[in-house]
Amino acid sequence: MLYGDHRTFNEGTDDVDVARQLGLALPEDPMLASWLLHHRLAGLIHLPGDALSDSQRSPTGQLDLPRTLLGLLGVSDRGLVTLGRDVLREDGLVAFRDGGFARDNHVCLVTGARGESHRCFDVTTGRQVSAESFAADFAEARARLDASDKIIYGDLVPELRQR
Repeated sequence: MLYGDHRTFNEGTDDVDVARQLGLALPEDPMLASWLLHHRLAGLIHLPGDALSDSQRSPTGQLDLPRTLLGLLGVSDRGLVTLGRDVLREDGLVAFRDGGFARDNHVCLVTGARGESHRCFDVTTGRQVSAESFAADFAEARARLDASDKIIYGDLVPELRQR
């Protein structure tokens, strides 16, 4: 298994311009271009004999890796304490620590000093779309982050394992 973690390009003041000069196709919107450059990462999973060879294009977070790998190996994830999903069998949302998220072909980013505004994009076209139409997804992302914080800061993993 091979996957990237957070940065696909060195972040800097002219990183988007440099990437474009190197021939990387990025959308015109600078916020979306920067996000795609720094957060859209490839992940590769190789099984012996090229079993289950396929290409999957869906938002995936690190939390999704355990359940996805177990699913590929045919191992039950019953009793596993995880907030992730099997990306090959379940659609879902990937929440970002700042309250933004990715789902399907859309990414919604949090902007402003206090995260008071949002910008959402269709990543296939590069066009901005209405953030209001993603209100339920913003609430789901916030709920997932709250649950994660309660589990981590409350040291609840041992208790959840017993259930």
